[in-house]
Amino acid sequence: MTREYRERVICPHCGGVVSTETAFSQWVRAQPELDSKRDGIVLNDIDFIVHKYHQHSDKCGTRLVEMMMVVELKCHGAEPTDQQIDTLGIFHQLVQNRRKTPTKPKVGMRAQEQKRLVKAYSYMKRTEVPVWCFGAHFLILSGTTPDDSDVITWDGAEITREQVIRLLKFELDPFDPTIELSLRRHHKATMMPLFDACDVPMASKELC
Repeated sequence: MTREYRERVICPHCGGVVSTETAFSQWVRAQPELDSKRDGIVLNDIDFIVHKYHQHSDKCGTRLVEMMMVVELKCHGAEPTDQQIDTLGIFHQLVQNRRKTPTKPKVGMRAQEQKRLVKAYSYMKRTEVPVWCFGAHFLILSGTTPDDSDVITWDGAEITREQVIRLLKFELDPFDPTIELSLRRHHKATMMPLFDACDVPMASKELC
């Protein structure tokens, strides 16, 4: 690979700045057969996949909705490269499955003709679970953590340490960290001759 590896961290033992590159990454970079410019390929690692799997309760009872997103972390104010923005931007459009509603008009771009993923199999729960995927987001710190950073941005918008925590807990909307993330159900099933909306199985309800 032809691009220089630039990710650095502070060593907790000596206090020096060291590379975070793994042995496999170094191996890939050393292979002449894998030339990013000639072959048009890039390898990006993923910093964090955030997954919230706890059940949510509302006035209709327990609601099984899991949430996921990818967070790309940049420290010391480093900006993502054009290539990273392009790769994660395409990835975001492919995986984010949230749709617009009157109360959620601001959602990320989504690939054309993409079918909304309603359920995925959980190997831990041994059943299919509804999943909201919020795509990929950039978290940039002027320091190394939210505690030692004067400036923190989320997808280019400045946020606070407290907002970082609430975003990682899915308490704030990853598409707009200024508003609360609501799991409130907006629609009832269209055909319910014998049952109340709260009694209809999740698969037959609208997933907001």
